[in-house]
Amino acid sequence: MSEKQIKYRNLIDRVKASYPPHDTDDDGKELRLCWCEDCEEINLWTYWQGRGNLDAKIMLVGQDWGCPWDESAKGTMEQIARCNQGHEYDYLNNNPSIADNRLTQLFQAIGFDITKKCPDLFFTNFILGYRNKGISGGYRKEWAKQDAGYFRELADIIEPKVILCLGRSTFEGVCAALGGKLPAPILDYNTFIESANNPLTVTLPSGAVTHVFALAHCGVMGTLNRNRKENSSLDTQIEDWKRIVPFIQSNAPENRPYVICHMVTSLDGKVTGKFLSTPVCEKATDLYYQINRDYKADGFACGRVTMEGSFTGGWYPDLSEFEPSYSPMDYLVDDVGEFFAVAFDPHGRLGWKSSRIIDDDPGYGGAQIIEVLTHQVSRQYLTYLQSMDIPYIFAGDTEIHIEEALSKLKAYFGINKLLLEGGSILNGAFQRAGVIDEVNLVVAPTVADAEDKPLFMDARMEHYALEDVQYRNDALWLNYKNTHK
Repeated sequence: MSEKQIKYRNLIDRVKASYPPHDTDDDGKELRLCWCEDCEEINLWTYWQGRGNLDAKIMLVGQDWGCPWDESAKGTMEQIARCNQGHEYDYLNNNPSIADNRLTQLFQAIGFDITKKCPDLFFTNFILGYRNKGISGGYRKEWAKQDAGYFRELADIIEPKVILCLGRSTFEGVCAALGGKLPAPILDYNTFIESANNPLTVTLPSGAVTHVFALAHCGVMGTLNRNRKENSSLDTQIEDWKRIVPFIQSNAPENRPYVICHMVTSLDGKVTGKFLSTPVCEKATDLYYQINRDYKADGFACGRVTMEGSFTGGWYPDLSEFEPSYSPMDYLVDDVGEFFAVAFDPHGRLGWKSSRIIDDDPGYGGAQIIEVLTHQVSRQYLTYLQSMDIPYIFAGDTEIHIEEALSKLKAYFGINKLLLEGGSILNGAFQRAGVIDEVNLVVAPTVADAEDKPLFMDARMEHYALEDVQYRNDALWLNYKNTHK
């Protein structure tokens, strides 16, 4: 078994041991949780989608499975028993659940046929024990506390790109288990589903980033409540689910730009500091700029600090002169050209005096500026950008979602090849998102100061293959390709 499989089986054993077995003599007068001995996975729902799918991109999470011994579950449990014996399994066969059948329609809306096995999907419930009676009602918050740690381990094993939470209690339980912090308490769940705060981005213990979506349950009452009791149509929920698509597709090369991290580094792997302006580094930086021009990319991307140091010089407009823009929507302009400077500026701290980069180097000069923002940005800043004809896109609430940003950069601006040029924080965010296709390093013959920043801040393990090595101008030029593309 792989390391993931070992961790998963060990987790199942510990969850099973944490619950008492089902008592066949239980009179059902008191609602309690127990373990179902027929369950050989983390959850009975995992039999539908998830068996063997420990690298799934999407984790679907419900509240709890209900009661396996209820008469309504008889057909499903017969299917599960057959599956445990090695037979083919059809979760929907003889399954009267309205919610499960509606779920097939919602997944169809985002491109998945869940009537068949889908390796990108993993289904579970947040509560891992089973009711001794009844299939709904009587939910207790202490149930969620019992399994929070187990769910965190499960998410850390799978490392899904998105976690889809059916219902408010499920969403709040998942967020609490994963350490996700809501910007404010949820007063109205429908309003939150529709807000810019959905999804919530969290970092798993492994360092992987996942996006946690708040969704309505697709049972009769869940759908009715999502429609504010006006009707029982799935149309509103289908629109909710369509918002998921950029987060599950944007990491694929066909849905985002090809990303090349292009940097000058010291011998000890630093990318910022005084060493960059020393005479011994001059030839290396000249080579770096020449390679930058030779790539003929559609654009280059930098973080706020790098953009400020290279182009804006720290200038910032007086925002009191601008009325706030109350529409937090992406803003596009006409006649943007074909070459772009993408500024990852989460809170809108960069001051631009032109909509284009002003620089003598043709590798930068004339590039149309694009601001990538979060919803924490000042509304006056948006009005200022509009007055400058600077397009901007939103990609996240409090932190930038790299995958969403890249998907929009390709869709809106036709950016197919993007040079990632620092700094360390932005490089690290791209690396953790798994979207760097090449790493191109010009190594200067110098050692940087201890406080200087590394190539990737807060990186996670990832493997690259050395494609090319050249020695030019007293500098070493190294080119690596990502081995998992």
